[in-house]
Order: sequence, then C-alpha cells, then structure tokens
Amino acid sequence: MNILVVEDEEAIRSLLQDIFRRRGHNVRLCATATEAQEIVQADPTQVIFLDIVLPGMSGIEFCKWARSQPNGEWYYILVGTSRTEPEELSEILAAGASDYISKPYDFRLLDVRLKVAESQLRHIAERRRSEKRLRESQARYKALFHFLPIGLSITDDRGVIREQNVEAVRLVGETVGMPVTEVYDRLHNALPVGEADGTHEPEADMLLGGFPQLEEQTLGGVPHFEKGLIREGAVEPVWVDVSAASLPGPGYGVVVAATDITARKTLEQELRRREGEFRSLAENLPDCVVRLDRSYRVLFANKSAEQVFGCEVAALIGRKLTDPSITKEFAPSWEQALRVTMLSGEQQTLDVEMAAPSGARSLSSTIAPERDTTGTIHQLLVITRDMTERKRLDTEVSQSRKLRAVGELVGGITHEFNNLLAPLFMETILLSEERPNDTEIQERLQPMIRAIEHARDLTKRLLLLGRKSDDKKEILDLNALISNNIELLKHTIDRRLKLDFAVAENLPLLYLNRTDVNQVLMNLILNARDALMEKMESAGDSNFRPAISVEATLVKCRSRAPVSGPAQDGARAAEVLVPQEVALWQRLSVRDNGTGIAPENLERIFEPFFTTKKVGDGTGLGLAIMWNIVLNMGGWIEVDSAKGKGTTFHVYLPQVKSLPRPAQTRIPREDTISLEGSQSLRVLLVDDNPFVLRSFSRMLERAGYVLTTATDGSEAWQHIAESPGSFDVLMTNLNLPTISGRDLVRRALREARFRGSILVLSGFADALTQQELKDEGVEEIFLKPVSPANLLASLGRCKPLAVAS
Repeated sequence: MNILVVEDEEAIRSLLQDIFRRRGHNVRLCATATEAQEIVQADPTQVIFLDIVLPGMSGIEFCKWARSQPNGEWYYILVGTSRTEPEELSEILAAGASDYISKPYDFRLLDVRLKVAESQLRHIAERRRSEKRLRESQARYKALFHFLPIGLSITDDRGVIREQNVEAVRLVGETVGMPVTEVYDRLHNALPVGEADGTHEPEADMLLGGFPQLEEQTLGGVPHFEKGLIREGAVEPVWVDVSAASLPGPGYGVVVAATDITARKTLEQELRRREGEFRSLAENLPDCVVRLDRSYRVLFANKSAEQVFGCEVAALIGRKLTDPSITKEFAPSWEQALRVTMLSGEQQTLDVEMAAPSGARSLSSTIAPERDTTGTIHQLLVITRDMTERKRLDTEVSQSRKLRAVGELVGGITHEFNNLLAPLFMETILLSEERPNDTEIQERLQPMIRAIEHARDLTKRLLLLGRKSDDKKEILDLNALISNNIELLKHTIDRRLKLDFAVAENLPLLYLNRTDVNQVLMNLILNARDALMEKMESAGDSNFRPAISVEATLVKCRSRAPVSGPAQDGARAAEVLVPQEVALWQRLSVRDNGTGIAPENLERIFEPFFTTKKVGDGTGLGLAIMWNIVLNMGGWIEVDSAKGKGTTFHVYLPQVKSLPRPAQTRIPREDTISLEGSQSLRVLLVDDNPFVLRSFSRMLERAGYVLTTATDGSEAWQHIAESPGSFDVLMTNLNLPTISGRDLVRRALREARFRGSILVLSGFADALTQQELKDEGVEEIFLKPVSPANLLASLGRCKPLAVAS
C-alpha cells in the first residue's frame, strides 16, 4: 500500500517509516498538515497515518479537509492519539477518521489496523469498479441495445413483435410484425430429429395462452425453457435459453429473451467427458482413493482399494471405513485421524502396518477435507499409498550412508597406516637385497615382508567400506575356490567342527574379483565357526555335533530379488534392476547349526561396528564389509536364522551370459625386476613423512638416481619454480602441508611448464581422484606401501628431459 505519514516528531516519523517499509509498504513522510495537503492534492494516496496534534492544523481539521476532497471518501485515515475519553474518540471518528490507535503505539495492533485498511481499500476499489461498471452498463444498454449478446424481442399487448435486436435476428430470423406464437412454432418445428414431439412445454403454453393473462398465470414468475434448434443451412443444433417477462406501460406486452447457451451445453458435455476421464484416472491409480461422507461411510473407492482393504469395491460402498471388519485392528487409529480432520479442517497423515499374505505392508494415508460452496466440510478424501518398497529403499540408503561414512573414516586411517607400512616395506626389501646370502637374516625378513604385504591387502579390503573395489575382475571357478578355502581352513579351525561342501555339477565359470569372493567365503565360514564354538562352550551337550556346510548351485531369479538387510521374518524380497548381461545366479550357501541370530539382532547384522560378540572377539566390520562387497559385485544376501538352531547365509553371485577372453599380457614377478637404476635421472622427491622420505631416498640413491628432497609443497614448488628443467622426474605425495600434492602437480604443469615425468605416491586415493590425476598429466600413481621393484620399474621407463625433447 501507499502510506502517507504525517508526524511532527522526527524520531516517531522515522520509526513508523522503518516499520511500514519492513512490512512491504511504500511510505512518504511529512511533518505538518500543510505539507500533507500539498502531497494529497498533487498525488492522492491510499492510507494516511497522522498524529492528532500537528502544527498549524490539528489532525481533526485535516480529517475534515481530506474528506472534502474529490476522492476524499476513498481514503483510509488512521489517527494516532493519546486521548482516551469516549467523547474525544467519537470526535475523531466524526471528523472523518477511519480508525484511531492509542499512543504509545502497539505495533501488533498497528498490523491489525493495516490489514483492516487493506481489506477496506480492496472493498473500496471493488465498489468503485462496480459503480463504474454499472454506469457503463447503463450506457451500453441505452446505446447498444441491438448489439447485446442476448436476443431480445419486445411485443405489444397483442403479442406482436415490435422490436428485436441483432442477436434475436441471428437466432430466429427477422420476426418484427409476427405474433410471438408463430415465432415459437417456427422454433419448435425446427428442433433436431428426435426432439420434437408435437407438444408444447407448460412454460411455452403460458406464452401461447395470451399475454393479458401472463402475469396472473405465472403468479409473478417468468416463463422459462430451453430449446435446441437447427437454423437454416446449419448442421449442428443451437441451444437457446428462453424467458419472458411482462412490461409495464400501455401498449406493451412482454419482452422475450433468448440466450445462446450452445457454449454452456458444449461445456457441460465437456465436463461430463472430463468427469469420465477423472473417474477413469482414479480407477487406475496405483494409490487407493476413497471418498467418505461425514459419517465416514464410503461413497467412492477405486480399484486399488481392493488390494488395501482385501474386499471388492462393491462391498466397501456404504460401509464405514472405521468398521473393524474392514480396517481390522487399526479401526481406532482410522477413527481418530478422521475425527481430527473433520473437526480441525486440516489434512492429516496416518501411517499403519498391516499384515498381508505376502508379508507385512507399510501404508501411508493422507486424509483431506472436501468443502461445499459454503465452506462446510461435507466429505473426506482418503488417499492411501503402499510405502513398503519405499521404506525398504530408505533402509538401503541409510545402510549405504553408514558404510560410506565409515569408509571415509577408514580412508583417513588407511592413509596414515600405509604411511607407516611404506618405510617398513622399503627397508625390509632393501635389507633383504643387501644380505642375499645371509640365511638367518632372510629367514627373519621373509615373514616380515609377507606380514607387511598382508597388512597392505587388509587396508585395501577395508577401503571397500567406502568405495567400490578397484581390483580387476577375472574368470574363476567357484568349485575350485571353495575347495581351496576349505582345504586351507581344515588345518586351522577346531578339529571337532565338521566342515564339508557340495557343489552342483558343471557349475559355469564366474567373472568376478577373486579376492572379493575369497573374502566373502572366508568371512562366512569363520562367522559360522564362532557361532559353533560359542554353542559348544555354553551348551555342554555331549550329543551336539557342530557342522558347517558350504553349497553352491545355479539358480534363476525373476524380477523380484532380495537386495539387502533381512526383514523380521529372516527373508528379504524387494524389486531390483537385474543387469541385462545377467541371466542366472550362482548361490553360495554357508550353513551352520550354531547359536543362531536373535530376531531383534537380525535387522542389524550388516551395520558397521554392530556385534554381539564379547569385547575383543569382534569389531562388527566383517559382515558390513561383506555386504558392501557383494552389493558392489551386483549380488545380494539372504539370511535364514533361528535362535539356538543355526544360521544360513545365501550369497547370490551374478552369472554373466558370456565371459570375456582372458588377458594374454604376462605380468613380470616383482622379484625378477632389478633394483638397480638404468639411468641417472634427476628426481625431486616430496613427502612430509620423515621415515618415508628417508627410506625412499636410500632406495633411489642406491639405484643411482640424482636426488633432491622436499618435506612440504611450498619447498617443492620453490625448487620447480626456480628451475623446472633441473628435474627429470617429480615424485610427490598427495597429502602435503602448505601446498597439496595435487596443487603442486597443477602448478608445475600449468605455471612452471614442467616437462618431466610425474609420479604420485599416496596412502589413499580413490578411483575418481586417480583418474583425474591421470587426466591432468600424471603418468603413474602408486598406493603405499609400494614395492621397490615396481617403483624402480616405473622410473626405468622415464626419460631424461634431453631425450624426451
């Protein structure tokens, strides 16, 4: 709104300006009534807010003046006053003020006054528009009678038409001088085939009965009827709404109005068509749609309601939705939600769990009120959606997020762990090479090397919690893999445990990561072993025969396949998208007759760090890692367990339709690669870990490379910026102080125009980071701990700048 503030006190004037502008209004300010008069005369405003006490002219005098102006009646004048006596307040209103507000101002009350002003101004604007329309209508009626869209025919007291407008001529033709009965007969006889029955409607008979008796016959009413007619030369009928009324004055009979309602009839037909479409839409919606009356009786239900309530639509109509025979044990919840909606008029949401032959279902209902033209709630609309699959997907997402969070944590730990392993690995290899003939030293070093390699593989497996495996797939025989693992475990697990396996004949080859499948199988067998050992220690049953069986078979899966965490009954079934290249699945099953899993724990067994074992006996990561491995392979896991009877894990592995050809490239063994450098390359080695830096320096200097070292990104950048041609190779860690290894690489390539080879060392770098580094120009990326042979082999492929150029 446009608000004029008239206030002689500057502080109050500024405060009101700030308040009104914060509320989105346009504000003009003045300090005296004289200034306000000039503003109003030059530019009439909408709302005037003035103090009762003003210099030169009081607020009361200003109100009287404002109301005397040409548009004064349209202003909303709000007077601020300190007066409290009824007589004084009445004087303010009598002077023309729309309302008043007492000082000190209550700004909440001021907001109310402004809302009243907005409402009043809207009404004033509408009134002005209405008056304008009325004047225009009267002018049009007088000047444009013949061009009205309603066909008007005026008769004399004998029923002869004396005058008609253009629309009347269009509808029934030229009829001036004709009796109205003849016009009606023409209209009646022109009806489309099948509608004329030779009789007149009662209302039309009033017209035909004679005009002197019209008013008496209708008892003050108006003869009214609808007709469809076909004009000459036309094909489609024109529908008209005919009415008549007597006219005052001597010599006049009636005025007959004929309105073309063809558009309305067409619209009615269109509405009926759309209603049919909407009904068809409601009938075919996957969501259950039910409409209820005020007593909660079903007026309408679509086809999907049958699946929700377990009965046909015909059996629902007329019955109360709160009937326990329909909603079973949830009838009270339904009744409560429906009552709240009816009383409050607000939409409600109701979530229930319903038992069904196919398993428990989660339903979410939205209950919305439907109002009639008076605003009264007369019906309720209930839309129910089956949320079972959505909740399952939410559980999947939650599980994935947990694993990702743990994976990020493990990634950071792994980086530091690999930095510790790197110098250990390097020093043991170098020491082994320095004492090749010392049998005692070799016997001590080889277990250390294998332990470090095992630790390196373990960190790679831990990274599966947060990302997909980067290892390449290979063709493998599940039968041979199971046999090898069981043969190994037979010598390590308790001899009292019976361990056997059965594999289906002619089981096809798989195309998966061998390490992943090995880890899944080993994890399941060791978990089964722990369950059996726990039962043996606690049961004390001499007849108990602990056993683990491993089975593998080929199965077919249709569009429904389980994908994640077990349901309460131990089964898992949910829609998944099966890749096109997967035709069959190999099911790897590990069964034990151990302690089993309690129902309350079955839902959580794949959560990271969840374990029922004693402190020190388990970390809770084994099944979480396994779950992520299987999911990344494109498979899923089912769990069947009964407390005290045992557990079976079924792992479904994808069987592709066609296997790729095995790679023919021969990878050289690490121990066949010489540790001696082939060239005297100039290497800039950057790492902030002093142990890593010292170990790598010893190895590179021994191999004959010219070495320069730096312990942070800034120091390394200073070397490159001063003389980028002084180094053939930049070998840098990623996680560096001051300037990261990645930024160092970018600066070297873009700013210093470094032309040598770039090798990156990192304790942890995901697949995306590695690919981005290679795209930026990095030749090779090594994850710590790195084998000296592999590192030197890579350096051997690097060229001095003179050769490279």
